[in-house]
Amino acid sequence: MLICPLCLNDVRPGAEFLVYCTQHPRSIAPIVYRGETSDMELLLCDASPRCSNPQSMWEGVFLAHRGCRARNPFWEATQVNVSGKAVQIERPAGRFLEPDDPQIPNLRKIADSYRNVPEMWFPLALFRAINEHEDWGKMVMLTGPRQVGKTIIATMAMSQSTYVGDKLLACTPQAFTSMYTLDGGFVSKTPFLEALHSVAQLRRGMSADGPVAPTGRNEVHVRSVFMAKRAKKGRWQKLMQMVRDTIDFMIPINAIGPRVHPTISFFDFGGERFGDTAVPEIAHWIQNMHVLAAVIEIPGLIRCGRDAGTPDTDSTPDSVKRAIERLNLAPESTRRCIVVTKADLSPQAEAYLRKLGRAENETSELNGKVVLCGLLDSESETERALLELLQSDNSLPVFLIGTYNLDGSRLGRGTEMPYSIGLRMFLRWVLTGKK
Repeated sequence: MLICPLCLNDVRPGAEFLVYCTQHPRSIAPIVYRGETSDMELLLCDASPRCSNPQSMWEGVFLAHRGCRARNPFWEATQVNVSGKAVQIERPAGRFLEPDDPQIPNLRKIADSYRNVPEMWFPLALFRAINEHEDWGKMVMLTGPRQVGKTIIATMAMSQSTYVGDKLLACTPQAFTSMYTLDGGFVSKTPFLEALHSVAQLRRGMSADGPVAPTGRNEVHVRSVFMAKRAKKGRWQKLMQMVRDTIDFMIPINAIGPRVHPTISFFDFGGERFGDTAVPEIAHWIQNMHVLAAVIEIPGLIRCGRDAGTPDTDSTPDSVKRAIERLNLAPESTRRCIVVTKADLSPQAEAYLRKLGRAENETSELNGKVVLCGLLDSESETERALLELLQSDNSLPVFLIGTYNLDGSRLGRGTEMPYSIGLRMFLRWVLTGKK
């Protein structure tokens, strides 16, 4: 049985998909899923195998799952409108701008052929990651209270600065974003456009000049990073790339599997819907994940002597504890970890981040679990529960992450370009299982 990579529902026989190839644009009849393994081949481009395994996400195949609760943010009553003020966000002094992000012209191009389709279009790479082999990509659920930093993790994973100097993660990240409500409703275009604009600013090496919208209550945000190959610059490198591209063209796509960097898809459920009625649904979603990351924050756990502001109603010790308890819902096939955000707000954790930042490729010799255990207070019920979990499971990794200058308020490394320390190690572990 197949799974939709956006709504995470099972795709049962009789379900329909629409297929659009950006290199061979045309409108075709819906593909009906019959429940056969061979049905996967019907979703590939029949004109060229390259389109089903592209060097760039925007040069490949896109799908729409009919009836999916993930909706196109540009749907207006009876049709899709990707033009004019529908794709603009407002800035001070009455100024409007269109985010410089390839997802907008891509949706505009698809709308020329499928204007009456309300469902969101997504890259074939996401579909293959959850339905074929993990070599195509990883599905990561970020579980934790609101405003804990899940959106920042996914956003900074889309920034080129995160991958600078790392041979394993040498890539040009390309970003895909989808937002929808759990009841199948529409999310306002504004947070979607703001999310695209934030990534566009990062792509240009600039801080965000608008809000990095957190996931709203009853919402699901899907942010995917397609790790495209970097262009070869040297003469011999270009020649070898041409040889590899020729081999790729001659050998059928399914003969040797994926030949590109994979996709990492982050699923962020607003506020976690912590009510008991949501647990069975969340448990079902977790079954389909490759990685489950419980995200907690330094200010919510540790008295580090700094004003963390007024916490959101979900950012309580009880909700943090419940986020950690989600780890118990993961099957053996799902890898688990704990991610600690805003680590730069603790002097001890920030000292760890400084050492990590100086280490080449963020070496795994520095242990985040040791740092976190040393900061926890056994007299606090929440911190004691976390300490017991860490001590009872030696295989549970901990990643401390600090993000600087995302909104331009803090400068670091002598530049205004936003950056994260510790995120690269987390992404490497997601992809390989190793730090």
